Amino acid sequence: MAVQTVYFVFRNKRALFKDVVDTSIAGDVEPVATMDRDWFRAACAEPTAAAQLRAHVSGVRGILVRVAPIMPLIAAAAASDPEIAAQWPSGPDPRYTVQHAAAKALTSKPDAWEAWARATLIDHLCTDHA
Repeated sequence: MAVQTVYFVFRNKRALFKDVVDTSIAGDVEPVATMDRDWFRAACAEPTAAAQLRAHVSGVRGILVRVAPIMPLIAAAAASDPEIAAQWPSGPDPRYTVQHAAAKALTSKPDAWEAWARATLIDHLCTDHA
């Protein structure tokens, strides 16, 4: 591929770099946020906490497998180029936003609190803990 073609499509190295990172995170070129992706919605819609955790871990693992190899590159580029560093917001980390949404869905599952309620009731109401 000719260098001119790359510049025509991406305009500059910074835009190319951002696209590589975004595509690595997403796993495709579709402009869909993580929380709007099918795997995330399906995970949050699982009927039990255990099923949601399994689906969520599988989805996040896919992201980490793709992103881990380029993390040193991301850190070095952001440290040496303020324009690249500026492409990622300095506010709340989007990863925490995604994990918070997953945790919120997880705590709404019926089995998320049943074991706690059972243990608490046994502790307070049963003298022999049997």
